[in-house]
Amino acid sequence: MKKAQSMSLETVIIAIIVIIVLVVLVFVFTGKFNVFGKTTKDCSAQGGQCMYSGDPGVTKNTLGLTCPDGYTSMMGVTCKKNPTDKTAEDGICCINVMNDLTK
Repeated sequence: MKKAQSMSLETVIIAIIVIIVLVVLVFVFTGKFNVFGKTTKDCSAQGGQCMYSGDPGVTKNTLGLTCPDGYTSMMGVTCKKNPTDKTAEDGICCINVMNDLTK
């Protein structure tokens, strides 16, 4: 009978550990627990430039904004709404690839 009780206690401990691991994973993947810091999502910290729908060369398609020629967009990097236009949508983070080629 003691062996059955100890297995039950082991099962409870393992279940608690599994629940803790699952909660940590949910926090990491939903962005609630920022593992890499805020600078990884900051456009200027990544060497990019926030561009908006009114900027020269920026076009809008069914997927959203696209960077002008000579620039590429950085996925997962956010640009908040244009501070000068309160009705504008979020911008796109573009990095100049032409500068890198001329160096």
